[in-house]
Amino acid sequence: MSRWERWQRDFHKKVKELEGSPFTDDDDEKQFFEIELGLRLRDHICPDAPYTEIWPLLSGYRFAGINARDDLFAMCMKARQRIRFLLTAAAWDREAERYMEISATYRLAWWKRTSTA
Repeated sequence: MSRWERWQRDFHKKVKELEGSPFTDDDDEKQFFEIELGLRLRDHICPDAPYTEIWPLLSGYRFAGINARDDLFAMCMKARQRIRFLLTAAAWDREAERYMEISATYRLAWWKRTSTA
């Protein structure tokens, strides 16, 4: 079992112990943490970008001035391996909207919702 899997398992146990947990099932929880991971990636690579611009970083392409450096591209690829539910831009947008509906008490990432217009 990898360190990542162990961390997920242990964290899952702690989340289940929370009173009034906002997660309806295990998949709901996994999608929540995939959004969290994407938001942390955004914080490191392009903190001023709207949340809708995170998903392209997981596409496997390099973008000049954003993730063209090897270390940043490697971060994107590692996140891509771990984000399994949010495989499309539409899925990302839908779950990001749901994420914002969850009480800030449960959210790990601090991020402002920015306009895409």
